[in-house]
Amino acid sequence: MIQIQCESCGTLLKGPEHLAGKQVKCPKCKALVTLKASDTAAKAQATTAASDEAISAEDLLAEIRGKSTAGPAPASPSPAPTRIAADKAPVERRPEPVARPPAHAPMPIPERRLSIVNRVVTVVGVLAIAITIYILWQKNRASEEDTRTQKVVKDLRAELDLIRGAVAKTSGAATGENYSRAKALLEEAKEKVARVIGDIDLELGKVTTKFSKEQRDSLLEDAETAKQDIGKRLSTVAKTLEQLAEASKFIAARREEMAAIEKLIASAQQQIQKEEYVEAKRTLTKAKSAADDLIETIEEQESGAAKGELQKATESCKAEAEKLLLAIRKLLQSDEIIYGARGMVKHKGKWVTPEEKKKAEEAKEDVAIRRLWPARTPRTFDPKEMEWMIDDMSGPMQWGRQLWADDAEVSIQEANADKVLFVKYKRGNTGKVAVGRPLGMDISSRGMLVVDVENKASRPVTLCLAVQSDRFYESQGQQIKPGLNKNVTFSLSGAFYKCDKDNWQNYTFQIGSLNAVGQIIFMIYPSAEGVMVFDNVRMISK
Repeated sequence: MIQIQCESCGTLLKGPEHLAGKQVKCPKCKALVTLKASDTAAKAQATTAASDEAISAEDLLAEIRGKSTAGPAPASPSPAPTRIAADKAPVERRPEPVARPPAHAPMPIPERRLSIVNRVVTVVGVLAIAITIYILWQKNRASEEDTRTQKVVKDLRAELDLIRGAVAKTSGAATGENYSRAKALLEEAKEKVARVIGDIDLELGKVTTKFSKEQRDSLLEDAETAKQDIGKRLSTVAKTLEQLAEASKFIAARREEMAAIEKLIASAQQQIQKEEYVEAKRTLTKAKSAADDLIETIEEQESGAAKGELQKATESCKAEAEKLLLAIRKLLQSDEIIYGARGMVKHKGKWVTPEEKKKAEEAKEDVAIRRLWPARTPRTFDPKEMEWMIDDMSGPMQWGRQLWADDAEVSIQEANADKVLFVKYKRGNTGKVAVGRPLGMDISSRGMLVVDVENKASRPVTLCLAVQSDRFYESQGQQIKPGLNKNVTFSLSGAFYKCDKDNWQNYTFQIGSLNAVGQIIFMIYPSAEGVMVFDNVRMISK
């Protein structure tokens, strides 16, 4: 009797010796077990400890064959192998003959082939179930993927719409000085679009469904379109900024030239006021040449400038330059330049030659002098005489205080058996005292005025000579020391006088119209009150 233990589940199997070397199926775990004859004696001693689950291998083989055979029962069946309980002592039975199938009955399926078929059926069933589960899982996964894709696309499209709105606002910002702001907005929008494209690739780069791919591709196409639009706008703004920079440099250079032209115009106007008409014409001619060159430069730049801010800048600059040129032309066409540059002068609203003006003014001054001192007939002197005694203070009193200066007491007094002009003064608001007398003479032959002056103050006092002819002239001052100062001299022919021609600034003028001097005045500039005495006023020939 063969006894063997199933290697899979440990169940003890028994069978007759003639089954040695055959494979039987374990009734418990269905595993195939090979019966070995060499193990029979050893296994027989272990039968007392086997469980009730021990089953005859021959019965198991017969059961398998009976289930797999579809024909009629065998003619001479052999007796079934004896089942030996696992908990009882083995009982020896005689083997029964194996039934032989009739010749016309189908051959039974071999046990090995039956096992393969069962395995294939099992595998096919498992595969069908697995495929069904996989299809359902794929459908569920696709649905979840499409739902997630819709949410991601919705969020990213909303962000893309915000970016487009910000980009649209740059169209209004890109004006004048806001181009830099527009550039900053566009660069920020460019970064955001790039981030959206990156999010599309990150979130939707591995989608598998057709719907998700279409949604992703549509969103990506919109993002790329927005990126291209921003790039075009940035290019336009950058080009405009370059034009603005170029225009700024161009305008700065032209404005420097215009400032120089304006200075020339202002200088010419000052020269016209000073009646320096020839110099004014030269200045204006120089300014006109500079303005013509400036306009030519602007026109060259304007012809080559593209439409945009540079063209606007050149047009504005050209308009300003043309205004300057128009102002220059008006000045060049003024009477002051047309007649004054020819050496003519203006007299009573008419342009005449200097000789004509001089004659007219001399005639007028003669009349004025006669009207001013009608009761006094001017003294006449011989032009050939070396010295003219204008006033030795011995005659009638002709000196008086000028009301436009500070107050003073003016009188003729005797001193050392001689009469002198006595002037007692105080320092007032104007800081000067003026004492004068009418003259009404032609002193063109005289070169200087000489006077004796006594300063009774304790400190030096400044004394000036003023002459009233065609205009009021004031000489440079001389310091009169305390005490008697003999022969204090003032030039009548030198350029040592100031007048209203340059607003009393410089002592660079000669006395005009010496042939019709109406008045001489002594001007005292005191630092405190004092007394000054004048005597022997005389004029010396040239």
